[in-house]
Amino acid sequence: MKNRNPYYLLALICLSTLWLNQRCKKQGIDYRLAGGTRGIFEWVSTTTPSHVSTPQSVGYTKQLAVLTDDQGAYVGFYKNDTLQRRIYETSRDTAHTFTDEARNTVLIKYKGDGFINYYLTTDTNGETITVSELLNPYSLSADTTRSVYRRTSKSLYPY
Repeated sequence: MKNRNPYYLLALICLSTLWLNQRCKKQGIDYRLAGGTRGIFEWVSTTTPSHVSTPQSVGYTKQLAVLTDDQGAYVGFYKNDTLQRRIYETSRDTAHTFTDEARNTVLIKYKGDGFINYYLTTDTNGETITVSELLNPYSLSADTTRSVYRRTSKSLYPY
C-alpha cells in the first residue's frame, strides 16, 4: 500500500495543474505567453507609416526592460543605457493583461499611462519582441508605430 502513495500524489498534482491551466485560460490570460514579455531587450528598429529608424540611422541605442521590483511589474524605457521613463502595470484591475494565443500577442495596461501591445516572435537570430507605442486607449487602428527589440542578457541599472 505504501508504494501506491507516490503515484496518488503524482496524479493529484497532474490533475491540479490541468485544472489551474484551464481556469486561467477561461479568464483569458495565457500566463506562458504573458511571461514571454519579461526580460531585457535591445532596440533593433522602429517602423511608422512613413519611416523606419534604426540605432545606426539615429545615432543612439534604446533598451526595454520588462521586469518586476518591490512595487510590482513595470516597463522601463532606456536611451543609451539611461532610464528615460518607467511605468507600472495596473495591479488592482483584474483585467489588465489580455493575451491572444492565435496572434501571439499580449496587451498590458499600465495604470493611467495606457496600454502596450507586445507581439512575440522567434526568428533565426533569436527571440524578438515587437512593441506598440503607449496608447490610451488602445485601438488596433491607432497601433501604427511599432518597435522591434531583441532579447539580451545585458544588465541595466534600474534607476
